[in-house]
Amino acid sequence: MAIDTAKIRSIMEQKLASAQSLQTEWEGKNEVMPPEVQNQVTALLGEFDSYKAQLDLATKTAAHDDYMNNPATTPASWRAAAPGEGDADVDPSSWREVEVKSVRMDSVYGIPIVETKAVRFHVPLAVQAKGYAPAFESYLRKGLGEMGPQDRKIIKPS
Repeated sequence: MAIDTAKIRSIMEQKLASAQSLQTEWEGKNEVMPPEVQNQVTALLGEFDSYKAQLDLATKTAAHDDYMNNPATTPASWRAAAPGEGDADVDPSSWREVEVKSVRMDSVYGIPIVETKAVRFHVPLAVQAKGYAPAFESYLRKGLGEMGPQDRKIIKPS
């Protein structure tokens, strides 16, 4: 059930107009506004704030509902890729394989078990063309902090 924001706005306008008329009535006088009138104005402004919170909540809910139910982009912005578009040349010899050793604890006996796994990775042709393959492999094996200075100089631009 949608909240009638127009009805809430009209109620808010009535509350605000009532509060303003009570204040205006006492502005021109040289008397202090009595506490009961101050309480009436405060009550009207409190009711106004309550309706304002309802209106804000309804607005936010409608915005979230709109976000969830409407696509983020227009269908005109989508297009199918052309044949071969985005395909990168892959050299079968550019795949490398590295053995990685890991240690895990046996759940039954609590002893360490060393496992060796083969990890395959692809060295892009652009990297191969510049002769970065050994440095790239070293980076994948050890990370930037554990690489040798020459490999680090090749990988990390100065």
